[in-house]
Amino acid sequence: MSEIKRIILYKHGMGYFERLSRVSGNQSIELEFKKGDMNDVLKSLSVLDLDGGVIASISCDAIRSVSEELDEIALDLPTEDVLSGLLGALRGIRLRITPAGQSNPVEGEIIGLETKPVAAGDGQVDQKRLVLLCTDGGLRNFDLFELNDITILDEKPRRDVSKLLDTLQYWKQKDLKKLTVFTHGDGERRVQFNYTVPVPVWKTSYRVLLRKDNEPLLQGWAHVDNTGQEDWDGVSLSLVAGLPVSFIHDLYSPRRRRRPIIEVEEDAAYGAPIVQQGIASGEEIDALLSGGLNEADELNAPTPPPAASSRGPRLRKAKAMAPPEAEIADLKLESLDDAFAQSAEVARHKIEMADLYVYAIEHPVTVRRGQSALVPILSTGFGGRQVALYNQNIRVNNPMTALEFENTTGLVLEGGPITVYQAGEYLGEAMLDTLKEGQKSLLPFAVELGCRVTIDHKSRKRGVFRCEIKNGVIHFKSRLEKNTIYIFNNQGGRKELDMYLDHPFESGWDMAQSMPEPVEKTEDYYRYRFSVAAGDVHKFEAIEYGESTQSVQIVQLTDQKLLHYISMDYLNKEVAHKLKDFMALKHELEDVVRELESIEKDIKKIFENQTRIRENLKALGDRPEERELRTRYLDQWKQDENKLKEREDRARTQEEEKKILQTKRNALLNDISYAADFSE
Repeated sequence: MSEIKRIILYKHGMGYFERLSRVSGNQSIELEFKKGDMNDVLKSLSVLDLDGGVIASISCDAIRSVSEELDEIALDLPTEDVLSGLLGALRGIRLRITPAGQSNPVEGEIIGLETKPVAAGDGQVDQKRLVLLCTDGGLRNFDLFELNDITILDEKPRRDVSKLLDTLQYWKQKDLKKLTVFTHGDGERRVQFNYTVPVPVWKTSYRVLLRKDNEPLLQGWAHVDNTGQEDWDGVSLSLVAGLPVSFIHDLYSPRRRRRPIIEVEEDAAYGAPIVQQGIASGEEIDALLSGGLNEADELNAPTPPPAASSRGPRLRKAKAMAPPEAEIADLKLESLDDAFAQSAEVARHKIEMADLYVYAIEHPVTVRRGQSALVPILSTGFGGRQVALYNQNIRVNNPMTALEFENTTGLVLEGGPITVYQAGEYLGEAMLDTLKEGQKSLLPFAVELGCRVTIDHKSRKRGVFRCEIKNGVIHFKSRLEKNTIYIFNNQGGRKELDMYLDHPFESGWDMAQSMPEPVEKTEDYYRYRFSVAAGDVHKFEAIEYGESTQSVQIVQLTDQKLLHYISMDYLNKEVAHKLKDFMALKHELEDVVRELESIEKDIKKIFENQTRIRENLKALGDRPEERELRTRYLDQWKQDENKLKEREDRARTQEEEKKILQTKRNALLNDISYAADFSE
């Protein structure tokens, strides 16, 4: 019998268990684990004989199903007609039976069972009768249900029945697997077991008592669950927070190597030969042979067996890391108010390595199997006070009553819910994230209904403060101003509010230098602090400056926009002159492009007219009027050809002009570079 002496529960869902057993001589020890826990047990189990003995070996049940176990037993136990079904399966086995009303037993071998209809009242029933070949050589049958005693005389069938029943009884425990430790030694000795298995994550919750003239009090509790198969009776319990590395590796399932299959090459057996019939005369065959063979037969080589895979299961090695010696300091608790009458002493461990911290419970803990328990882990004063917090994303119309929580406990506080009390009254609840020693956190726990908040948003564009020209683009940068006005109306409040305001942080915007410095900046907010007197209205204005950029490509610039930029003094005289020259080139180039488009349309019309003339000429004959018409069509064709040549010559000239103007435009565009700042 082994007892659990020590348990360490980890926040990442693993539990370390330490057990102690007493053995004598070569006694073995049996433990049972859930099937799903076996991989972790086999990965982590260590067994130590503390008094000089040795551990000979450790065995565990194979990963087999009940059907696989029963297949190895030559018997089948039916769910109905159990006695007749079992005796039918034992045909040929020797039995000793004692029929009802007889004192002398009868021995013999089972021949089988037969069914005989027997009258019963107005009908009949089937009576099962056992047929035996008795030791005297006679065949006798007996009413199966009139037998007072049935004994199996053969040893092997008796062992099979016993094994069958033991297997069924064991598998009623569903997924439990048995692990047996074989020891070797003299006398009575102590054997220690250490292993880890998955367990429910332990959880934390806190109670805070706010006091008027003293620091608030904090009480912490851990919620643990015993989902195992046995009680935790007076165990030493420690709770560890952090994230040590843990993983699942399958050690329990049998692992087999794949091997190549090598087949013996064999010649096929000969069947009855078939003699072919002649299809050609001797002369025809000679003629075929003289022509030679055009194709050769191809022989298919037998396919070689597949090569054995060189890749087998890979095992990853993990170095075991031993924790350093922990510093243990006793925490002497102060008594709480009547509302916090319960107190507990909690020893705390500080682990300097990695990011683990331990709560070691001072007194033994008892948790029955299938039950949960609350275990005290902390009871002390801490730095904190009641404040107000306004965050429009939490509540738009009211601030929240909050606890400004500073962790001065000397411990790392695991995250969990907090229930807040004051003067024997329940005030509300908050949620604490993991808080390291010295860190602060604001924990809203109630709505401050006596104070109303309204928000007014204003924004304006303050004008261009910078102009840049580069890479053919004009950039105008303007200053933007955004005002957010918070009105805190505490006229319904009965006390002054120590207010924290969370103003949203927006990328690309800066707070005005005239603004007071925030007490802190979170990931998403600037946090400001000020007081709001009882019965007063307080205004807080958040002023932010941002920038906007308007870009205009010079090639898309219009005369009106250029004149506007010049009139606003955004450009100096040199740049303005270059832009005017650019605009003149732009207009000239636009005229050339328009003329080219017009020429292209004329050429298209000429081609269409020539196509029409060509079709008409095809339809004309040799009559005098048709010859006259053909002459007119040919004259028209010559005129079109002259026009086409003239338009094509003009198009070539304008294309050359276009290239010249584009070269000048691009050179001028690349020559324009400018930057200037302006007062707002």
